[in-house]
Amino acid sequence: MKAQWMSSAVLAALIGLAAQAPAWAQSKPASSVPSPAKPPAALPAAGPALPQAPAATLPAAAAPAVVAIWQEDAKAFVQALLVKLAAPGKEASLTAAQKEKALEAVLAKNLAVQRMGAILLGNNRTVATPAQLEEYNRLVPAYVARTFAERIDELVAQNLKMGATSARSAREVIVSTGFARKNNQGDVKVNWRTVKVGAGPIQVLDVSVNGVSPLIVQREEFTSIVKQKGFEGLLVRLRAN
Repeated sequence: MKAQWMSSAVLAALIGLAAQAPAWAQSKPASSVPSPAKPPAALPAAGPALPQAPAATLPAAAAPAVVAIWQEDAKAFVQALLVKLAAPGKEASLTAAQKEKALEAVLAKNLAVQRMGAILLGNNRTVATPAQLEEYNRLVPAYVARTFAERIDELVAQNLKMGATSARSAREVIVSTGFARKNNQGDVKVNWRTVKVGAGPIQVLDVSVNGVSPLIVQREEFTSIVKQKGFEGLLVRLRAN
């Protein structure tokens, strides 16, 4: 049985929500200029002035440049990924099944499948045997790529427009995109949660639509399966995918 990462009905409901301007399009009022601080008291005439250490200002000056480079890399990564994801749908010679397989191949290379699998499993790992965990880790990458491919093409087909980026942490950057609803009913916000660890490649950890994360929704489904059928029931689900 094929798992549904995010059903067409759910996606349609999200697209039909009340119009919301994306966060990156909202303007913020300019903050007022703070009052100047009082000048420091004059040093006594006796004794030399304390020397200043210019090296102490280097970390503060260097940090913004590092973050800006990382964010721009993340944005360029998502832009290139959108082109790759759209390509199979434009191939008239491919069948629907072939297009889905092509999407899965692109996603398998660009999703942080092992980290996503760990998020999906959550605390349920505590009830699994070592052998069951080993099988789960073997099955989950293909499961993630396949279930994600089932719905990602619907988003890519919407002609997503690039928005702003924001650093969630030293390892994660959110890249905002969106598309306009029909009949001028506002925008649908699609956020790409990207991750980069050390010298490793940038990968997608999650894609949320108007704040709804399919990764969190799927994790709740996994928890429900484990409660009702045990960890073996979850493995049965993954094997059938």
